[in-house]
Amino acid sequence: MKQVLVAGSIVLDTVMTMDPAVRRDVNSLFMQGKTNNVSGIMMYLGGEVGNTGLALHKLGIPVMLVTKVGDDRIGTIVRGILQEFNARTQVITVENCKTTAAIALTPPGMDKISFLQLGAGQTFMLEDVPEESLKQADLFHFGYPTAMKYLYANDGEGLVKLFAKAKATGVTTSVDMTLTDIESESGKLDWNLILHKMLPYVDIYMPSIEETLFMLDREKYIEMVRNVGNKNIIEYLNPDDIMRIGDQLLAMGPKIVVIKMGKHGLYLRTAPKAHFASFGRAVPGNLDEWSARELWCEAIDTNPILSTTGAGDTAIAGFLGSLTCNYSPEEALKMGSYTASLCIGSPDTVSKIEDIHLLEKQMQNSFARLPVRLDPEIWQLKNDSYASSRDRRPPE
Repeated sequence: MKQVLVAGSIVLDTVMTMDPAVRRDVNSLFMQGKTNNVSGIMMYLGGEVGNTGLALHKLGIPVMLVTKVGDDRIGTIVRGILQEFNARTQVITVENCKTTAAIALTPPGMDKISFLQLGAGQTFMLEDVPEESLKQADLFHFGYPTAMKYLYANDGEGLVKLFAKAKATGVTTSVDMTLTDIESESGKLDWNLILHKMLPYVDIYMPSIEETLFMLDREKYIEMVRNVGNKNIIEYLNPDDIMRIGDQLLAMGPKIVVIKMGKHGLYLRTAPKAHFASFGRAVPGNLDEWSARELWCEAIDTNPILSTTGAGDTAIAGFLGSLTCNYSPEEALKMGSYTASLCIGSPDTVSKIEDIHLLEKQMQNSFARLPVRLDPEIWQLKNDSYASSRDRRPPE
């Protein structure tokens, strides 16, 4: 089984879950002097390491976690929770710094509303990812550089150096982003330029559709947000838009692009077989199955929805874990969809995730899917995923 190194942000998440039976206007939640009753309050680890890293660990994938905390009480709590998982870790303590923490509210039927304190998890530098660990790993996954000023400074100079350093060791590289505040220092950067410099060193790129729209065209994204208001931007996109975005991202250098689209599922676009020559040590066993593919996997209809926090990160874990186990792309997308569903159906992120081979057996059951409107002239259902007319299917 391939070795995975997961590095980047970790967050102490405190999530308040509202009773699904309760329907409230969001604005009423923030009335001055009002007390809002919640059905549960949980504290657990989030961020890339807390979600994707620990999910991979629970899937049974050999993983090393590298992250940073502050020298405060929250940092002590984070270390204690990590020890409970008995995972291999390297936790760096930053003196005179707070630990990254968040408080989130999950209103019924809506995405979470978060309040985030940035801290040590955002102080990653090139030197924080051990070169020896990169040499020992088959797959290196990093997140979230969009919030790390030492990496995104100077038009992403540190970020480009980090992935160039990783690729030089022969490891397969993967990255996840996060949607930054458009008024923040990071939000005002030209992320399209940074992507063009970084993605030639990235083998697997796994952003959300919102992050992607923001990075490719900041001004157009702001206009779209203004037009849709509080509604989800994905509702105003069609499959043709996603296909064009997939092509655009793939042209920047990755061999595998997975776009996370919430209840609209997972979209996959991969490069021609020849491009996988530089993929690194986690190269799929059967490139005929993985090259020149275009697939769309619908999300599982999860009921009740307890919390959407971390669903995208656990989808990444399911997908990457499947890749390291030499599953097909259809199986990897299905596993990503399933691990996201397990996350959504629990008040935390990883408590319901189990060994990947056990989940594989569970997935043989039939699950209701959230339908996506796809043109039947372009998309055809096969092996629980829709394949486009551009998809180069492997031989039967």
